[in-house]
Amino acid sequence: MEINKIKYLIIKHLTIILLFLFHIQFNAQGKKLEDLSFLELEHKIDSSYNKKEELWIYINQYIKKSKDEKNSEALIYAYRYASGYSFYPENLKYSDSILFIAQKNKDHKLITESLINRSYTLMDNFMHKEALKYIIKANTVASKIGDQYLINKSKYFIAQNKIYLGLNSEANKELKSCVKYFRSNLKENKLGVDNELFYMYSILSLIDSNSKIKNHKENVSLLNEAFYYIKKNNLKEYYPYFVSSLGTEAYYHNNFNSAIKYLQKSLDSYNDQWPHYTEIFYIGLSYWKLGNKKEAVKYFEKLDKEYYIGVNRNPQYRPAYELLIEYYASKNNTDK
Repeated sequence: MEINKIKYLIIKHLTIILLFLFHIQFNAQGKKLEDLSFLELEHKIDSSYNKKEELWIYINQYIKKSKDEKNSEALIYAYRYASGYSFYPENLKYSDSILFIAQKNKDHKLITESLINRSYTLMDNFMHKEALKYIIKANTVASKIGDQYLINKSKYFIAQNKIYLGLNSEANKELKSCVKYFRSNLKENKLGVDNELFYMYSILSLIDSNSKIKNHKENVSLLNEAFYYIKKNNLKEYYPYFVSSLGTEAYYHNNFNSAIKYLQKSLDSYNDQWPHYTEIFYIGLSYWKLGNKKEAVKYFEKLDKEYYIGVNRNPQYRPAYELLIEYYASKNNTDK
């Protein structure tokens, strides 16, 4: 706890210093940080996903501007960014604030946003059973007010929960609907709406569920669509995710050397703050299928060491443990 407090103080003081430097920078460019509109701040946050200090300057300014202007809707969107880029327990605190503001304002749209945020924040903390209650309620409210963006956004997170539970066929149906909606509304550009992000993530998740239910034919066109859109719009941050999809597709086609190549390439290409354990898992499985069990075990042990630390984590990685047991049993290593 004390270490966390020290880290918080360091980040706080660093943010103050960087805010001052940013004031100088924006003055030099003719536009001050505080003069950015809410929509401009959202674009700045989205483009700073891999620059943590810069990212939080924009998020903090978004929060400050929302409070100064007493704009509840903007404050919810600002806290939504804060919850998405922070970790437990801070992310749940921001999520609590969003719920409180939305309920206080009695605005059904904001209440839906707050329920969606609460759900995926709980999912990020592996509280899927509780998350499911919030996301179903969010979808119900969104359907009552007829907000198609929120209906499809909530559908996306319902699908994520179903994928976690191994219900890939059910999730697949939800994701097809999501891709269709977000693809059709890419040009919409207003506060709190991010069709492009959910378009990319919905395609990515649909490809993943297709792989698992052996619907590989559809993935060819989806991958082509995604890579074309990424190149056309210079969305380099999404590129490694779809290279990873090429890797998992290769794995399910028993092209294990290609799988390793693509998965390793995606790991080397990521430029964000998140760990990427799916690639580690499938690289390990690919080496195992190639008969290189010693190399496979390195990846499974990495997964064990970094991912499964006193928390009930994603069950999709269970095969890694089963293979570790098999490997060490064959070596008569009962301790392992």
